[in-house]
Amino acid sequence: MPGSLHSYELQRRVEELDDVSSLENYLSCYMETKSEIVVLIRDEDRILGQIEVDSRALARFSVEDERLLDELAGLIAGRWAERPQP
Repeated sequence: MPGSLHSYELQRRVEELDDVSSLENYLSCYMETKSEIVVLIRDEDRILGQIEVDSRALARFSVEDERLLDELAGLIAGRWAERPQP
């Protein structure tokens, strides 16, 4: 799995990396990636997916970005919960 999610505790909802080069085991999809934010899409204790945003700038993401992405993840989780399970 690219990015940082594989190396973090899955109990956290948001993981922000100001400088991805600070992680020894970071796997990037793009060589230009300098920072990233990962927000888990959850249905209570179950992880349904993730939103991952990469940036070419160091420390690109703000608290406002985190709040927006967390809200979006909640909307997605709610929409998926409304759908019948296959």
